[in-house]
Amino acid sequence: MTRSKLTVIHVPRLFLMLGSLILSGCGGSGSDDPLRSSSDLNVALSGTASADFDDANAGLVNDGITASASYWAGNALNDAVEIDFGELKDVSEIRVYTNKTSYDAMNPELRIELSVNGASWLSTAQPAATGADLECSTYSSNADRIGCVLANRIDVQYVRVRTINASNPGSVFISEIQVFGR
Repeated sequence: MTRSKLTVIHVPRLFLMLGSLILSGCGGSGSDDPLRSSSDLNVALSGTASADFDDANAGLVNDGITASASYWAGNALNDAVEIDFGELKDVSEIRVYTNKTSYDAMNPELRIELSVNGASWLSTAQPAATGADLECSTYSSNADRIGCVLANRIDVQYVRVRTINASNPGSVFISEIQVFGR
């Protein structure tokens, strides 16, 4: 039996629907990812976003809206948008909604990085063959999203997405960063 609880928050010209799905009697955890449990939430939603460039739009990457009309964009190579969770979170998966979803292992345009302290960073969301610090058990890319289910959960306080190797860094749009954990 499946029951849903739905909360609607009205903001002028925008409706945000926050739903929680309660699964009972289905024999599963409610997640199709083996490392993500039903208690994992998008911890990025409660974090504080900032950016090297265009800091005014940094908050668009963790506002819950994945639509491509709402985004942050850097201006130069290595520009980054970062989310600080405020405390360590036990993370299992990262999803980045972007217009740059094709992945060239020899020349990636985006790098997803995680940190405990905001100073030392570990890269992920690239196939292990490219020398990423953290292995993705599942790496995915579709029309508007790249994702990494981590091979092992990790405690981190920060996530950032950097533009690297892009011929026009200002054309790399980040609409949303989702980080699942607890």
